[in-house]
Amino acid sequence: MQAQITTLQGDVSGLQDQLSSANSQVEYLNQKLQTLQVPIVTILLYPSTVAVGEHFVITTNVTGGIPGKIDHFGIHKDMSETDIVAYSQTTGDTPQVFQEVVPAPNQTGPFAIRAHAVIDGQEVWSDEKTIMVESAATFDLGISTGKVIINKQETISQGVPLTVTVKSVAGFNSPVTLSIVNVPLDALVATLNPTTVTPPANGEVEATLSIAVITGATGGQFGARPPFGTFTIRVMGTSGSTTQSDSVTVVVTNPLSSFVVSIIGFSFKPSTITVPLGGTVVWTNTDPVTHTITSSMWDSGDLAMDQSYAFTFNTAGTFVYHDKYNPDVTGTVIVTPY
Repeated sequence: MQAQITTLQGDVSGLQDQLSSANSQVEYLNQKLQTLQVPIVTILLYPSTVAVGEHFVITTNVTGGIPGKIDHFGIHKDMSETDIVAYSQTTGDTPQVFQEVVPAPNQTGPFAIRAHAVIDGQEVWSDEKTIMVESAATFDLGISTGKVIINKQETISQGVPLTVTVKSVAGFNSPVTLSIVNVPLDALVATLNPTTVTPPANGEVEATLSIAVITGATGGQFGARPPFGTFTIRVMGTSGSTTQSDSVTVVVTNPLSSFVVSIIGFSFKPSTITVPLGGTVVWTNTDPVTHTITSSMWDSGDLAMDQSYAFTFNTAGTFVYHDKYNPDVTGTVIVTPY
């Protein structure tokens, strides 16, 4: 009898252990079920860096809820509830993965985002993620000077050499094709060497722009005489769909009819000068104050000490000019027919 009692007690103890284990499993499953029922919005994939203005994809997982009805989904900028950068019209039940295209800001710096969903009428937000916005990979192009003065006797072999610099921006290192536009073909000759350059990433590379006057020109807009005047040459760089350019002003003078006027002691010396048609007058400020050479036809802008201004006269006549800072300081240029 005692043995049977002992056996029964063992069976009861075993059943109690099994019941305790079953209760533990039920509690665990209840906790797991509650966890699965909690609405959660999680950003799964996003880039750590993007370029200015670039469009990129944010992948987000939306789970939980009872029954898990999704009424709204969007990507918001920073902590703002109103600044929505992407929005989905899709509705449905959880779980659901969203892939939204988001535009990067047009300025560099950190860009924070959060995903937002309305699940069973409840607003749910993801953790905030920060993306660094960097400058788009591109290039800058510049000519070493904005203005050059040459004369009609210079040939192409004696042309004025200028430097064209192509500089990498944000790691750009693709080939750039250089070309010359706006060249007055009956007046100037311009060449580039080389015509294709590739800057190192975050570095720069140079090409040479040579400009010269065509001598002995006949016909064209200049008739039978060599050209004089002011022209603009533009250099363009192209890489894919990206284009950059810069220009240089070319003043063509006649060395046999180029004249110099100095600004000395608040006066133009000589105050009156006679030049032939096509002649160029070069004014140089030697005073320690700012002056201008201003008329109804031209304006030098501010000239500091030792700065010069050149103007080529392609119209005969008498031209009076003054210093706008000292209107009583005047001068005269008389242009005779060519």
